[in-house]
Amino acid sequence: MTSLRENRPAVSVIVPVYSVEKYLARCLDSLLAQDTNVNYEIICINDCSPDSSPRILEDYQRRFPNRIRVLENEENVGLGATRDHGVLKARGEYLMFVDSDDYVRSDYIEQYLSAMDSNPCDIIIGGYIDADGEREQARLLPHSLWTELCFSAAWAKMYRRAFVKENDLKFTGIRYAEDTLFNLNVFALDARCSIIDYAGYYYFANPSSITREKGHDKKLEQELSTLYRNFIASDAFERLPQDRRQMVEYSYVADMLSTILLFGRRCGTRRMHEKHAFFKDDLEAIFPNYRRNPYLTLSGPMGQRASIRRGVSMFMLAEKLHLSKQLFALFGIL
Repeated sequence: MTSLRENRPAVSVIVPVYSVEKYLARCLDSLLAQDTNVNYEIICINDCSPDSSPRILEDYQRRFPNRIRVLENEENVGLGATRDHGVLKARGEYLMFVDSDDYVRSDYIEQYLSAMDSNPCDIIIGGYIDADGEREQARLLPHSLWTELCFSAAWAKMYRRAFVKENDLKFTGIRYAEDTLFNLNVFALDARCSIIDYAGYYYFANPSSITREKGHDKKLEQELSTLYRNFIASDAFERLPQDRRQMVEYSYVADMLSTILLFGRRCGTRRMHEKHAFFKDDLEAIFPNYRRNPYLTLSGPMGQRASIRRGVSMFMLAEKLHLSKQLFALFGIL
């Protein structure tokens, strides 16, 4: 792509910033090194970060005033509301979200813009690269409706800004799984999506992020339940046809399993029993007919990612054998 969009940025890259002094420069350097001829802006929003991140932002804004804009939250509001602040101030035709402890390849923006130009749509979805400082593993995503629903991350995607604004899509309101709520609302709108075989987003396993801290007492499963209950009570869910409602039901099970078994791992038998009991009661209350869901089978939907399919299938088998409590208990001690 060689054409310049002269009047405004083609892309607004929104970067929330909070306590990332170790990683922020790497993130910004990767965004500044984009190999593209189009105009793009990097919007960094300081969410009252208590470390040296604000000083790093000041330095980068001073050195790159035509590329980097720094916004300040008056109080700490969390990742979701910080992203919303960035969307409100964005001028680009398209939006991209990058977490400040992650980074991207030099062709990142160009690849997404090329895909958008080739197939104009509301959202372009790409793969990503798992990175922990020692190893890297590229993960491409299936070309499936399941990817649109269950790959809920806001990053590794390009959104048409008009689509986000016209539908009043927001991350605000929760501090855990804000991507999931945003994505559920996108799914309910039947957005025009295109999935590309490209992985240029480095997802860094930051040990201090909310999804990496063990924080067994945070009871994240209860926050996830509130998120899904709010969505299920919405007009957006009511408008979905039956098969898509069942897909959301599958997504709930997959997200609960991930939240409890991954982030609650080694929390101890007692705590894990409590988490299991909450999950089972919540599942029966929200989706009383979940056992009849054709997607919640031992084989699982073939368009779904294999790792998710395996996890859900293991749970359903354990349920059938009345062993799910024991299965959860293993994760509580191993």
